[in-house]
Amino acid sequence: MKLTPLITTRFRSDGGAMFGLVPKTIWSQLVECDDRNLELPLFGDAYLSK
Repeated sequence: MKLTPLITTRFRSDGGAMFGLVPKTIWSQLVECDDRNLELPLFGDAYLSK
């Protein structure tokens, strides 16, 4: 099998939208964010398998 990376996407999302009712003290240990919780860096990777 051969994997070929396709175009990747980078975008940012709101912390409340991503984690809902989970307190910031828990999810901020795993993910960096800005002071307003608005800038969580996210990536979308796609691969083509042959």
